[in-house]
Amino acid sequence: MQEKQTDMKNQKTTIYVNPINRMSAQGRHKQSFTIQQKTGEFVPTVGMQKNKEFGVPSEYSFRANVSTNKLITGLDKMVQNPYKDLEPHLIVEQNGLSQDWVKHLEYIVKQDQIKLQTQYEIIDNVPYNHYTNEITGSMFSSNWKANLEKPRNFLESFKIILYDRPNEFSDDTPRGRLSIMLIKNHPKIAANKTMANAAVHDWYISEENEAAIEKLKKRDIIEDAVWKWGNLKQKTTPYIVYQVASLLKNNDGNPIVKGKMNDITVRNQISDFINDSTTYQLDNIEKFNKLYNMVTSDKESRQRFESMYLVQQAINLNIIGVRDGFYVWHSKSSQDNIYKHTTYDALVSTIQREFLNYNPTETDISNWYKDLLEEVKNKGGWVEN
Repeated sequence: MQEKQTDMKNQKTTIYVNPINRMSAQGRHKQSFTIQQKTGEFVPTVGMQKNKEFGVPSEYSFRANVSTNKLITGLDKMVQNPYKDLEPHLIVEQNGLSQDWVKHLEYIVKQDQIKLQTQYEIIDNVPYNHYTNEITGSMFSSNWKANLEKPRNFLESFKIILYDRPNEFSDDTPRGRLSIMLIKNHPKIAANKTMANAAVHDWYISEENEAAIEKLKKRDIIEDAVWKWGNLKQKTTPYIVYQVASLLKNNDGNPIVKGKMNDITVRNQISDFINDSTTYQLDNIEKFNKLYNMVTSDKESRQRFESMYLVQQAINLNIIGVRDGFYVWHSKSSQDNIYKHTTYDALVSTIQREFLNYNPTETDISNWYKDLLEEVKNKGGWVEN
């Protein structure tokens, strides 16, 4: 039973809250905003608020939803119950809880889902409902002065301070967990850099080592592709290398190799394609990996590869053209079932089916793969049986 409980204290997540550059060529950094309490809308103000000044720390609390008289904490989110079917006294013992929890746990262990608030209260060893989002009193009620004198609940008094630098928060402590919930539910803090708007937000969230992780992932992808390229050169023939090159297309859809080229030139073209330092590099690598996998995997994939190559040679040599969105085999104009194809994939699939029935020794049998092969050969295309 004990194994079912999720030990969140051992699962550390770190985020950073970064200041947003307030300068704007359009002057938006000079515009301040206020939030309508009832609607939550951002409303521009004139001279009512002062922009966050550089070097001055900012203090934030959980925002209130006046219409519901509750704090916006995110802790009311329902999560999978890690305590379901456990014995209440074991949960109390494992988490050092007071005996007051037993009556609540008798209900909790029967539920499939519980509030995140409840899970945090258990792992943080605080009283039941200690993290309530209920507001002690409303300043809009008739006795608002008396409400202001009431003691605040824990989350009403909870605050974080952000400085003009990356601010680190980890969820391995009770305060860290609550800080992250405040950060993720505050309208002045954008969920990420892409969503950050200097006219609305003062901060944005980034994951721990976000840039370094992305750089490492990209490097791993590049290194894997370079290894595959080296393997392809060493373990296949110049013809197969040429086939791969002729099927690789740059970002404008044109093959990187077309017509007769020597092996050194072909290899240089593929190397340049893989090591392209522009924004297209990962797209290029994805295209190369797809062809590499076709060459080195099962028989059916290799047949598809051969059919694609033959079709591409036919297109390069204008044996097959593109007209009004159709792929047209010019010499087959009298045969409706092969003359025109709606898509490239449909054409390749047709040739692949014919390839399965192709027998080079049977010269008197009609076969569209054989016909296309002969036309490509006659026009000087490089094909090997």
